[in-house]
Amino acid sequence: ENSRNLLTIRLTREIGLVPVIHSARRFGLDTTKLEMGDLTVALGSGAFSLIEIVSAYSSFPNGGRRVKPYFIDRVQDASGLSTYRRHGICVECTDISNTFELASLPPVVEIPSQRVMSPQVAYQMVSMLQGVINNGTARNLRYLNMPAGGKTGTTNDYKDAWFVGFTPSIVAGVWVGFDNPQTLGKREAGGRVASPIWGRFIDQTFKKQKKTVEVFNVPEGISFVRIDKETGKLPTLATKKTMLEVFMVGTEPKQEDVAAQPQLPNGGDVTPYGLY
Repeated sequence: ENSRNLLTIRLTREIGLVPVIHSARRFGLDTTKLEMGDLTVALGSGAFSLIEIVSAYSSFPNGGRRVKPYFIDRVQDASGLSTYRRHGICVECTDISNTFELASLPPVVEIPSQRVMSPQVAYQMVSMLQGVINNGTARNLRYLNMPAGGKTGTTNDYKDAWFVGFTPSIVAGVWVGFDNPQTLGKREAGGRVASPIWGRFIDQTFKKQKKTVEVFNVPEGISFVRIDKETGKLPTLATKKTMLEVFMVGTEPKQEDVAAQPQLPNGGDVTPYGLY
């Protein structure tokens, strides 16, 4: 939420670079420049194009399936005959009567995709990236008042500003910078420069298409548990702030933070329910 890089560095140091590179490759990123890298890989030192990053992010709201980007969906000749279709022809979709009933909607054309993570992990990522907008470096997008997630990015000396984000149906990315790298200016970070552009695009898209507010699908095997925001364990009477966190079933915290429990004058402990 707050782009604290040390946490990412520690995680990468703990699991090693090889799993990180393999994961990046699975998400469709060209990892040839990462294979001789160091821990700065965790901070985005590898060079990727905007379209690569947007494609990778598509897997989060899409239940763990990555969709490859494409520019041309269909080509028609002067008579209206389709001479090219990116995803082939849906035979059952061609004969649609003028009388349109909800009970007989045409089938949905399946767009080819590749599973890169489980639906549960994908939803955990969605939840974490929603926190960037709700509480973090892109909280200037809260005015959209819709479910959305994303990540800000800023390179050294403010030479590049990024924001890649998504709603349940749209993934989009914004990069701001110069063709010949130079600073954008002091404090011109992703949350200040790029995310407002993303917000205006999403806002106008929903207004023009008259989209209704959508929600992210919650897969089976997910549980929501309120935890102590500082310790990550179950709340106690000493807890100051709590948050609702997303866990895979079976990985939820099972115990309170004993060290944080207030002590009674006689040396006894206070239970989480205030009974003693």
